[in-house]
Amino acid sequence: MDDDAQNTVALEDYLLTWRFMPELGINVGRHKAAFGKQENTVESRQMLIDRSLANEVFNIRRGTGLELFGVLPVADSKLYHRVGIYNGFDDAQRSPFLENDNNPAVAARLELPLRGATPDDFTNESDLSFLENPVLQFACSLAYANARNEEHFGGGEDDNYEVLVKGMDAKSDIVEPGGKIALFGADVAYKYQGLSVIGEGFYQHADLDRGDLGFEDDFGATRNVFDPAGRVLIDGYEVDNFGWYVQTGYFLVPKVFEIAGRISGVHVDNTNDMYEYAGGWNWYLSGQELKLSMDITYIDDLPLAVSGPNFAGVQNNSLFLLRSQLQFMF
Repeated sequence: MDDDAQNTVALEDYLLTWRFMPELGINVGRHKAAFGKQENTVESRQMLIDRSLANEVFNIRRGTGLELFGVLPVADSKLYHRVGIYNGFDDAQRSPFLENDNNPAVAARLELPLRGATPDDFTNESDLSFLENPVLQFACSLAYANARNEEHFGGGEDDNYEVLVKGMDAKSDIVEPGGKIALFGADVAYKYQGLSVIGEGFYQHADLDRGDLGFEDDFGATRNVFDPAGRVLIDGYEVDNFGWYVQTGYFLVPKVFEIAGRISGVHVDNTNDMYEYAGGWNWYLSGQELKLSMDITYIDDLPLAVSGPNFAGVQNNSLFLLRSQLQFMF
């Protein structure tokens, strides 16, 4: 919406849900896509003030499209599933039809809670409920997109998903090319009497070696990229990147005061490794409704600048953060 004074209003998320039966329902709209645990955890329920370095590099953020979801019986537990088709990864446009083309992206996520748990036990990264019995959840995610430039139409463009590659200075560089992007993620979460442990890993394969794609904007017209000494920096435009994080929190005072820590890594094909080290505390003055937090973070070689989690330094430089936050909800 807008007015004559050029003031605008846009919906960040909009979702229509229709559940036919426990095993099957449908989501239609714009929202977080079915990939990753931490990206689909809302900010108010995170253990540290913002998401990990690896999540910011490998998540696919929002998409506009259609999802199927439901729960299936598996032995003594239940398998929760989401499978979606969207108009590309990282849909940064809030106009529903601005980035249409013939190359939709697909994503899927499966969650298997164990020991009598449900996904609701893991919507909060911390064990704020102080569970009397240990609970465990395994999950995996898949995503795929093929953004062929010549099939964009109506002004559409779906190659805005960023990929890290080895740059001319042998450090990481960011490109937004078309091509095939495949992602795999796996995560595990554990909670028991105020203790919470989460681990999540990512694998990304970018197959940019397609003769029908244009790379002039990012690489020039050559099929390979060389450094001044003639060594190949990008061979065939195929890149394999990895990322991970492990974080834990523990309530020194049950349901009131928690300490937390995290380490995260990003490993770009044939170039430097990047790490995040973070620690902090949360004081729950009135549960999630009133929460005071502080954390300290050091990033060794920032792979990309992202304003949301305050990773707003210079790419490939170190970054030191001290953050405090007061959260209140009503």
